[in-house]
Amino acid sequence: MLNLIRKDLIIQKKQLLMLLPLIAIFAIFGESFSPIFIFSIISVFIPMNAYIYDEQAGADFLLNSLPYTRKEIVAARYLGSIFYIPVTIAITAGALYLLQFHFTFKEALIAAMLSLLTVSIFFPLLYLIKPGYIGVAVIIGFVAGVILIPRLAGFFSEYLMELNELLASLTQVTLYTGSAVLLLLVYLFSWGASTIVYQRKKF
Repeated sequence: MLNLIRKDLIIQKKQLLMLLPLIAIFAIFGESFSPIFIFSIISVFIPMNAYIYDEQAGADFLLNSLPYTRKEIVAARYLGSIFYIPVTIAITAGALYLLQFHFTFKEALIAAMLSLLTVSIFFPLLYLIKPGYIGVAVIIGFVAGVILIPRLAGFFSEYLMELNELLASLTQVTLYTGSAVLLLLVYLFSWGASTIVYQRKKF
């Protein structure tokens, strides 16, 4: 299964060379960008790009002909994300530090958690979507998010205020520990859902 994780890195080595110039562009010309946004965008690049590359290349047919079970194929995707996201954030942090772009450890940690949450949401959906429709689905999801999120935020503003008061009453240790446990549960649920979908998928 380690070979499946290494595969994503080997296949994308040329694309990975683009990350450092991209980080430099964000750091030099993107002073208005939040460090959390920069960390999040860069850190999800490998997991999401690896899936899209496999889908475009029809790699699922090849993977299913190799001596790997479908559970192992999905597990490699999720375990790879757990490895690649922190490593990419560490590289991004080093590059931003050298470029004198101010950020905090807290912002890097929040970005890592958001990236894992993004992977948790998108992977099961990507396994459900038919090949060739991923790009359309991403665009529709983005447009729907832009339209719906402000309206939902306004609708739930009263509840959000109560939630903010509750969160403000918690210590940072309690808040981060609770968030990490919740994220772990969501990630494991996503992993299980993706495994079920992938096992039933026909190629």
